[in-house]
Amino acid sequence: AAWPVVVQPMVEPGVDLAVTVSGHPLVGPVVTVGPGGAATGMGATAAHVLPLTDAEARRFVAGLPGEPLADGLRERLEDLLLRVGALVEGVPELTGLELHPVIVSPGMAIVDAAVQVTPVERNPLPPVRRVGA
Repeated sequence: AAWPVVVQPMVEPGVDLAVTVSGHPLVGPVVTVGPGGAATGMGATAAHVLPLTDAEARRFVAGLPGEPLADGLRERLEDLLLRVGALVEGVPELTGLELHPVIVSPGMAIVDAAVQVTPVERNPLPPVRRVGA
């Protein structure tokens, strides 16, 4: 009665985080990082307006409140945030994203993901950029 069975490998122990993206009416998409797992909503969260450069991702992760991450784990989280930022920039229909929990470890894993998409009108003309005087 339990067929088919799905067997998945266990995730290595690590730091549980929640990574979310939501739209702000004034500044656009904002990524937030805070405690995940059982501690969700109990600790401080940090937020950054997207898009995110590699230098901004480094400063953002270094300034996270709470448990510090080891050097290798910090780089893994920076990479995840850069990928999330690229996804949001490349898919304007993506209006909400919740990765919870993200287990930051050498074998980093996203345990659960929820995505919200909304149709958007696309302007067929490229945006005009001007240099201010």
